[in-house]
Amino acid sequence: MYRCLIVADDLTGANASISLLKNLKITTLLELNDKNLYKDYDAISCSTESRGISETDAYNKVFNITKKYMHNDIAVYNKRIDSTMRGNIGAEIDGMLDALGDDRLAIVSPGYPSAGRTVVGGYLLVNGILVEDTEMAVDSKNPIKISNCIELIKYQSKRKITSLEIDIVRTSSKVISKYIKDKYDKGFRIIVCDMVNQNHVKNISEAILESKIKFIVADPSPLTAKISELSIMNKQKINKSKKILCAIGSISHTTALQVKTLYSNKTVGLIRFRPENLIDSSLQEKEINNIVNEVINKFETFNICILVSENLYRDKPLDFDEIALLSKTDIEYLSNLINEGIAVSIEKILEKVKIDGLYTSGGDTTIKICSQLNSYSLDIQCSVFPLVVYAKLNGGKYQGLDLITKGGGVGDAESLIKCVDFLIQK
Repeated sequence: MYRCLIVADDLTGANASISLLKNLKITTLLELNDKNLYKDYDAISCSTESRGISETDAYNKVFNITKKYMHNDIAVYNKRIDSTMRGNIGAEIDGMLDALGDDRLAIVSPGYPSAGRTVVGGYLLVNGILVEDTEMAVDSKNPIKISNCIELIKYQSKRKITSLEIDIVRTSSKVISKYIKDKYDKGFRIIVCDMVNQNHVKNISEAILESKIKFIVADPSPLTAKISELSIMNKQKINKSKKILCAIGSISHTTALQVKTLYSNKTVGLIRFRPENLIDSSLQEKEINNIVNEVINKFETFNICILVSENLYRDKPLDFDEIALLSKTDIEYLSNLINEGIAVSIEKILEKVKIDGLYTSGGDTTIKICSQLNSYSLDIQCSVFPLVVYAKLNGGKYQGLDLITKGGGVGDAESLIKCVDFLIQK
């Protein structure tokens, strides 16, 4: 039975949204037949043709069609909205939420970065211009007079509404997920999301899935496509594909670029550890447990996970010279504590998840991991490219595990992608 239901307010939107769900068996309904006729499809899309009718009629159409096609195994409900906010958006969001009747959250954004639609501070811009200053303001059927998405939706919806602003969207899925859960607990049931680029689409999509809150998506396509990729397509592949874990101790600029390039080009789970917690004996165990639990959770959705230092993302990284001075130690000692924490985390993860390939960056990190796993040597297989080797662990419980290791400053922007692809293909 289909896992994604898209309800659009016109046929063009219904076709546009479902066409983005690549590698799924999809169909757009022209006649509203019994849902069992579509049991062999992964996703179905339909139109209420309600953009130009009254709020009440639009609400009823969405309510009724959602009731008709809803079922317990649907992973993604999409109330497809126009990317310029035309139509009965607030009323139709309420219609879908009321039909489902399980106190869901609506994640909303008219943003479509690849089509020039962005949202900043809750305001919708079309190619950098407020939508109210574009030709949409004089649309003959649905003129748009305001650019503030929250105000526009609030006019028609009975639900408590708030925003997810760009400063949070730019952080990480973990931070966004916590923000979403906090707002949900405070009674908000519609969250309007800022969105400027494809990374923001990815961050929001991962965050809503990590939150474990039941939701619908109200957007023109991008969020629905990414969430469907993560929750439907990935789950279909997850048991067939190799699981690759990248443990990165290096915080060099080269490493940061390689991680960013991989994250932008592949579907990966990103886990950021706090190095200051690994060097604090009172916090180390808790931080290791957090790392392990987050990686295990990510592997439920992703086949590739990257464990990296939070320092890669800080405007002002930790000053280890100062920490060493205050703690009357040296940087080498602090570095060892961090690498030991990473190594213990990797061992605990391997005990819980079957990992097919391990990538390590930073020589000290690699040594600590091999020692923790009781591997007494590396059985070198070949050079992947200069200064990067493919090996198998020798000795210990994980004898024969595929490993690629390299120095933090080695390679170009594409190097991490090449290493991960090499492990997948072995």
